[in-house]
Amino acid sequence: MKLGAIGECMLEISHENKLDFSQASLKFGGDTLNTVLYASRLGVESYFFSALGDDHYSNWLLMEWSSAGIQTEYVLQLANKLPGIYAIEVDNHGERSFHYWRQQSAFKDYLNALDTDKFMRQLRELDFIYLSGITLSVFDDHQREVLCNCLEKLSKLGKTIIYDGNYRPRNWTNTQMAIHWNTRILKYVSWYLPTFDDEVMMHGFEDLDALFDYYKDFNIAELVVKNGESGCWVISAEEKTLVAVEQAIKPVDTTAAGDSFNAGYIAGRLNGKSASEAALVGHKVAAQVIQYRGAIVDKNKFVNPL
Repeated sequence: MKLGAIGECMLEISHENKLDFSQASLKFGGDTLNTVLYASRLGVESYFFSALGDDHYSNWLLMEWSSAGIQTEYVLQLANKLPGIYAIEVDNHGERSFHYWRQQSAFKDYLNALDTDKFMRQLRELDFIYLSGITLSVFDDHQREVLCNCLEKLSKLGKTIIYDGNYRPRNWTNTQMAIHWNTRILKYVSWYLPTFDDEVMMHGFEDLDALFDYYKDFNIAELVVKNGESGCWVISAEEKTLVAVEQAIKPVDTTAAGDSFNAGYIAGRLNGKSASEAALVGHKVAAQVIQYRGAIVDKNKFVNPL
């Protein structure tokens, strides 16, 4: 089974002391890249569809992704473009805030720069296609339309489209635009893996029941709603189950918690587990990730829970 993720990965600057940058480190991260990287660690044949520049930092990212087991032949390198950059600040509870520099990001022009027919041929080789609301938010409306048209064709071919709404208000002109494109893309989605807090920000849901009621008329085969230390709800034709986390862990850094959960869930399902069993795998992966700083845990410290 082949998994392909469409999205942006950025250079990541992190430091523990807000007033001292001398010990800052340079790594990388991005929601869809985080998911496909952890999926690769869990044994899933994984491909990344993205764009970078032709600079030294971009070449370094390609080498790092390849060494992590990600297939990178579908990553475009565009002249006079650069990877985006973000910096992370983490509070005493492990919650993080971000600062972005992405105006020259190559991914912003990704779908304008590629051959759409070739893009479709590449995606047809996959079994599962993964993307997020952040993927959508970086594009302009033309590129969003191109992407939706591709996903419509892929869904008709029987491909499984997996989506995490991953709503970030600062990335959108307004909430209505985010809801419009989120609704549009969900027409083609088989597995929807949102976070409850994001859904509350986007739709104003008062509780989980309001969310369940909203999505009941969407043609979503598997709805998995992540809700932090409360666990997650799994809703499919076979079950509606609250899957609790095994134990509460005080996070060091919650960066990539949801992304890594998604990787565990996808890998679990691809390994024949039920939706609730796969959610438990997701919890186990996320529990490891939140105990370390940054999006990517050192591979020597990561334990495959499958």
